[in-house]
Formats: sequence, C-alpha cells, structure tokens
Amino acid sequence: MLEVLEALHHEIEINGNELNHGWGAIIVSDNQDGLRRMDIVISWDGVVIESGSAVIENGEAVALAVLDDAGSPILNEAGEEVYAHRISAVHIFIHEDSAYFD
Repeated sequence: MLEVLEALHHEIEINGNELNHGWGAIIVSDNQDGLRRMDIVISWDGVVIESGSAVIENGEAVALAVLDDAGSPILNEAGEEVYAHRISAVHIFIHEDSAYFD
C-alpha cells in the first residue's frame, strides 16, 4: 500500500503543472467478507493545455475557464469566471483468494 501511495504522490508531483492544486486519496474498505475495495481518486483544477503541455503565465499554469456554447466564459453570481475542476477515480476489488492479504 505504501508503494502505491508513493507512486500516486510522485505522479502528482511530476505532473504538477497539468494537475494544478492536485491531490490524491486511496480509500480501502471491507466490501464484504473476503473482499476489499480500493477507491483511488485524483482531484485537480483544469488548466489550459497546448501542444501537450500546460500553458504557463507568470510562473503559474493558466486555469481552464468553463465556456458556454458560444465560447464565452461562464460567470458565477459574483461575476467571476468559473474554472474547470477535474476528478478521476478508479475502483479496485481484491479478493482474499488473490493472496494479497498474506
């Protein structure tokens, strides 16, 4: 489990520009007798990507604005642009017969 956490942390760090304000979590639960569930989640703020890399201005990745159908930024109640937020999750089930519990 520690190796998985370290790998997740490493991926978030090396992709820091693309995973702006990124964080990750692994939640392990007993789904039923002999079966455990692992939920792996990464959350980050969307950024503008050009040619496969984050666009950087003033040392910061440019936040990805949410646009309407006409291509105009969507504004919140305060008149500020709304920015994209991303979440990726994977669910893994591990049965005791897989020998992962030994």
